[in-house]
Amino acid sequence: MSKIDKNTKIVEVEERETTQHFEYSIKMMRWLLQFGGMWPVVSTTYPKILRLLLTSVVWFILLFFTIPSCLHMCIIVKDFKIRLRLIGPLSFGLMNIFKFVSVLMRENQLRECIEWMATDWRSVRSQVEKSLMFENAKSAKTFTMICVVFKYVSGISYSALFSFLRDPIVVNNKTTRMLAYPGYFIFFDPYDHFRKMYVLHTMVSITQSTITCGVASIGIVCVMHVCGQIAVTSWMLRKVDADGFDAVIFGRIVEKHLRAIAF
Repeated sequence: MSKIDKNTKIVEVEERETTQHFEYSIKMMRWLLQFGGMWPVVSTTYPKILRLLLTSVVWFILLFFTIPSCLHMCIIVKDFKIRLRLIGPLSFGLMNIFKFVSVLMRENQLRECIEWMATDWRSVRSQVEKSLMFENAKSAKTFTMICVVFKYVSGISYSALFSFLRDPIVVNNKTTRMLAYPGYFIFFDPYDHFRKMYVLHTMVSITQSTITCGVASIGIVCVMHVCGQIAVTSWMLRKVDADGFDAVIFGRIVEKHLRAIAF
């Protein structure tokens, strides 16, 4: 093997490793946003029709919870204290709709952020820079995992266990269980379809948890990516201070500093 072929192979291996590190840095965010129909990058594994289908399902689930809950609180419930207790779940549902719409409306900006991060990873020129950025990427994944564990466990356990931790109730001379999210459905009584409502309410919790964690992951990944860029810039500054002035390195320092600010 010639020296040129060997160098080419080394470059290909480094580029492949850099791509793998970039994919690692956005993997959790991509999974959450794809599941919620909010991932802006269309690919062979995530076609446009699948994204449209997931977005439609999420819309249905969010409105299925929010509209009946709002009607129940405004029309059925007359006690102020009970209304006050219902404000919490309802406001959380409305906030998730706001987050969902915000991400969909800003998909172009989100796509630009992802492309920006990919460019930063491709600009890595040393193993030290790569390790500094990868350490921050691992921290981002850890923070996202903590968010996912706490949100999914708390949200899903509430909707899954609420009905079975309360005593059975009698509705229309039938013994049934309370629903996690009471709602007013104009055309049918939800307690007549308890099993279906139970499954749908569990799906509501899963969807809301996914949106919450997905939006949080965007902030986590972006912040930790900037931290990685700042760490690289600091390392290059120390290198210049130790090795003496280098116009090329100094130019890269200025470029990375400006890109970190612009990001």
